[in-house]
Amino acid sequence: GAIVVGGFTRTSEVAASQDAFLARYDATGALDPSFGVGGVATLDFGDRIETPFDLVRQADGSLVVVASSLDPLNQTASPPHAVLALVDASGTLDPTFGSGGWTEFSVAMRTGLTNMVQLPDGHLFTAGSYSDDGISGHSIYARFDANGALDVGFGDGGVVEPPPGPVYGLGLDADGKVLAAGPGFLWGHWQALGAIRMTGDGERDVTFGNGGRASVYPGKFTVNA
Repeated sequence: GAIVVGGFTRTSEVAASQDAFLARYDATGALDPSFGVGGVATLDFGDRIETPFDLVRQADGSLVVVASSLDPLNQTASPPHAVLALVDASGTLDPTFGSGGWTEFSVAMRTGLTNMVQLPDGHLFTAGSYSDDGISGHSIYARFDANGALDVGFGDGGVVEPPPGPVYGLGLDADGKVLAAGPGFLWGHWQALGAIRMTGDGERDVTFGNGGRASVYPGKFTVNA
């Protein structure tokens, strides 16, 4: 019944670092003092700006967090990249995960992972985007093992680049297949809703929708009004 939320904290200094944090509340809405310090666990990955985007809870109460990280003083030489971290049930970084409890991930000039689910076999399936030039973006899926290492058996060295289109959320259906929510496209209706169903290997489930992809137009929006 506990509630865990993620956020970030920073000072008013121009070049200040921004630390991600997790806060755990009990069922009454009070901070849980047994977690972190007074209910808050701060995640500091160096003098950088860190922003958490998603987290999953594991069976033992530990939490895997996916975040972005960048150097506030030199974003050109050290552009944004993704970070995965594992916090145990007490709010402490687990040193068995990655290096000291966290691991970095980047495939291009700018890389970000914003959504994550844990597959039935323990792998972490993530979605995000990357950019080679800092302007145009490309969708990306990446899969990691339970220790935070990129799973090179997934796609091309751990990465799958799906057709263009952002992913706004990930989930699992009752069979453990991955569901991705995003914008749909029906000719003339940009307001369509989209959904994709995939296997844990990043392959589209062709039994779902039209070749693994479905679009729904609610019909109550006015187009080009």
